[in-house]
Amino acid sequence: NVEALAGSALGQLLLDSELGAHEARAQAIEALGFDPVTEVLGITVYGRTADPEPSAILVEATPAIDATIASLDDEESRPKGYRLVESEGRTAHFFGGGGGETYACVLEHGRNRIVVVADSLAHLHPAVDIVEGKGANLSDTDEGGLSLRGYKNALAFVETGEMNGSTSFAPASQILKAANGVSIRVVEEDDESTLFAMTLRTPDEKEARNLSDVLTGVIGMGRMMAAQQEELAPIADVLRSMAVRPDRNAISIDLRLHRD
Repeated sequence: NVEALAGSALGQLLLDSELGAHEARAQAIEALGFDPVTEVLGITVYGRTADPEPSAILVEATPAIDATIASLDDEESRPKGYRLVESEGRTAHFFGGGGGETYACVLEHGRNRIVVVADSLAHLHPAVDIVEGKGANLSDTDEGGLSLRGYKNALAFVETGEMNGSTSFAPASQILKAANGVSIRVVEEDDESTLFAMTLRTPDEKEARNLSDVLTGVIGMGRMMAAQQEELAPIADVLRSMAVRPDRNAISIDLRLHRD
């Protein structure tokens, strides 16, 4: 939720920090023709599998992006390799060159715009179908998509289904593979603290208790090591703030970070 993040204390801290945010923002404004901090409202990255490469990216923005889209009609200023592509009754913007291909569709969404971006037409069309209410998810199954609940005050959230086909999450891979799905949300509780809340969904209550015991043991070992090894001292407070609890066929893991 870019709009919420930009207006939060955490977002202002990031923008005012010495991480090059001001320079990056200025470069983005020059390249895009609009300020992404104020005109981009949200970014959703969709994937069909645990593959780190997304299937599609949806960007919700204000009408301020219309001028940038219209500028693509100018042959002299448009990016090299750009052209319009007609496919399945839709007009897509194609950006080629640089060793990659990108397709994009711009859709009206109330007063705002949604830009659907994908690396292929095969990924673009299902994503546009979802926005238009014609599709349930990006997979090739008939199952309904995940229920993406709106989290109050959430700056960002992650929702996944089963990840038992993934091998890219070591050393936590065995825990994640045992879960039926994962929910993560980042919430600013106040100007001084941020909550990272994770929920692991499990097949049954027994599995939830077992995984909870494993996680509690891992965190306990981490706390003990942080107390004994000086180089781990910076994460001691983080480990102490972690809370794990089973809740029927799910496990809740809360982590609170204080900005002092």
